[in-house]
Amino acid sequence: TEKSKPAKLETIGFTMYSEFGSWIENSGLITGLYLDIEFGNDYWFKPEVLFSASSDPSLIYCAKINKAFTWSNTQRTAFEVAYYGQTYFNSGSSDKYVINDSITGVRTIEVSKSANTFSNILAGTVLRFDTPDLPFYVASVKHTIPSLKTHLKFQFTRQLKSSPANELDVELGKKFFNKLLVNATYGYINSPQLVKQPNLFRVELRYNF
Repeated sequence: TEKSKPAKLETIGFTMYSEFGSWIENSGLITGLYLDIEFGNDYWFKPEVLFSASSDPSLIYCAKINKAFTWSNTQRTAFEVAYYGQTYFNSGSSDKYVINDSITGVRTIEVSKSANTFSNILAGTVLRFDTPDLPFYVASVKHTIPSLKTHLKFQFTRQLKSSPANELDVELGKKFFNKLLVNATYGYINSPQLVKQPNLFRVELRYNF
């Protein structure tokens, strides 16, 4: 039995992101820190906290927990749970905030959204949840069989809102000739914005030169 290792800070990083130009309505600066912490026995904790300094300042944060099991037959099973959220300093809730016009006295309610127009969260195969969809969580399990060069993955993504959208993805992949990867994906979408809840299929080919 392998001894449990003490927690180790594997990675610490600083990030800074800004946008500029006449097309940017709410320009701001986003800065933050991210960490990769290993707890031993293939346990990982990966937090990230970002501060968005704009006309609507907020905190964007995420936390991932990974655990992998490697079996005696070299097969590997990996579990991951991730939470993505955002807290606005000027709003009573994460969905909307009130703006008071000091001249006209008119009170308007607007939906909060991240200042950044670009992000690469893209959680989910079909819906591709990103910063406008916060908060949401992702849970996945992936089993890999190296002898067959095959993997099977289940992933569930769900918004944490009053009318949430969610997505269930099942992916089966196999590698051929050490160069060609074939992924077959099934996705079931449940969203209040859709008239029908679709069942979608996709086949993806990746060739490594």
